[in-house]
Amino acid sequence: MNYLRILFFGIGCISTGVLLTACGSRVERDVPAISVHFEVVDSLVVAYLGELSLLNEKPNGSEFLMFDFRASTYVRVARDGTIQYAKKFGKDDKDSHGDVMVSAGYLDDSTIAVFGMQGYYLYDLRFNLKEKKPFPFQVFTNSVGGAHGILQMGEFLFTNRYPDDVSGGFFEKPDYLASFPFLTLYDWRNDEIRAQQYIPSESKLIQRPGKYREPAPHAVVHEGELLLLFFYSPEIYRYSLPSLEPLGSIALQPDATYSQVKPVSDMGSGFEQFFTDLAGSSYFHFSQVGSFLLTGYKAGVPQIEVDALPRDRVGGPKFMELVEKYKKNHYQLVLEGEKVWEGPLDVEFRHSGRRLYAHRHLARMQPKEELDYVVLYFYDVSLDRENTPL
Repeated sequence: MNYLRILFFGIGCISTGVLLTACGSRVERDVPAISVHFEVVDSLVVAYLGELSLLNEKPNGSEFLMFDFRASTYVRVARDGTIQYAKKFGKDDKDSHGDVMVSAGYLDDSTIAVFGMQGYYLYDLRFNLKEKKPFPFQVFTNSVGGAHGILQMGEFLFTNRYPDDVSGGFFEKPDYLASFPFLTLYDWRNDEIRAQQYIPSESKLIQRPGKYREPAPHAVVHEGELLLLFFYSPEIYRYSLPSLEPLGSIALQPDATYSQVKPVSDMGSGFEQFFTDLAGSSYFHFSQVGSFLLTGYKAGVPQIEVDALPRDRVGGPKFMELVEKYKKNHYQLVLEGEKVWEGPLDVEFRHSGRRLYAHRHLARMQPKEELDYVVLYFYDVSLDRENTPL
């Protein structure tokens, strides 16, 4: 693999007791200037025609598990980019998990675990089924395929659980998200729910009752704690493990590009959800990078411009113009429980469970033509602080 030392610098203004409206504002005291370095420290080139997403790395770091969502194909790739094995599963194929894949990864150096909406499936390295078992519940998420719906931590899984009983118009109640302990820690080896917790009452999902496209939070283990970030609430919630006792929260305080999304009255009613998501912001990324926590959210579109769109369709030229103009990626760095930087970056960061990566190099133009290979760039993050008079 290539070792690349290209730095991308982001400068942010952080308020420390004074209100800054822009980096050029004048104040009567010093504030810290933050230089953030997103450094490409490694890369991986795979000779593959299509799109590959990195799901996980082997515990010994010798290979990567990837997935082609269009072709429904798992691909094992060595550290030098050589494809070790590829397996395409049809729904009714022998040994197929036949379930929607929520997340997947190496359980150890010889076993691959696939976690679905309704159970888990263990395979050898050639995807011969070794073991399968249903969950005593269903995962409650609208994001699947190596996404955030399940976090595996040894014998524990953290997930967002579907309610046990949805009779009596459960989902029609405006405050249904406050009426069930969705947050669940499950001992998947012993088939036991170890702890459960309600969505925090301080979160926007509870403060503003209604229906949201994605109820399940992003989850990260950091310094022995479980940290949760909901798509539509700009706080990180801290929990003990394995008891899921609340330990407080970290306010992310996003800048003016963030727009709080509104709940909808009916997820299945027309195109309301699309226009609501267009106007509002959502957190699409949460990861640990070294000693930092990295979050990413999509900026919102001014409501007045959303209201001017025709309501009989989505995805038209005017709709996409607003997406291109406003829905930019903004990232935040948190260190020792405090947000220390925020800024826009034209990149879609992802995390393999061990490392931060992206499909583009920040210091290079993004190729527009289709390539017959896949490139992943692995990033490290650092920052410098110095008191600079403004």
